[in-house]
Amino acid sequence: MNSGDLTWLPSDVTLLKFDDADGMVTQHTTTSEPSNYLILGEAKSYYLVLYEGERWYARKIDTFETIKKEPNYDKINRNL
Repeated sequence: MNSGDLTWLPSDVTLLKFDDADGMVTQHTTTSEPSNYLILGEAKSYYLVLYEGERWYARKIDTFETIKKEPNYDKINRNL
């Protein structure tokens, strides 16, 4: 996934913030419900996502690609 894509995160996923100087975790939170989130960037095994207006890191193994499904207009019953 790339910056600007949407990712789906289930509920109860731990999100992290890291200290820029030493890379230690400075804050953590947990998603309260499943939803789509905007990917802002990527770092090693994490995606940087926008959660509640702030930048948080989510482990890549906790994220799911959001796939846009195009409607299939050929299968619409036009006899209704």
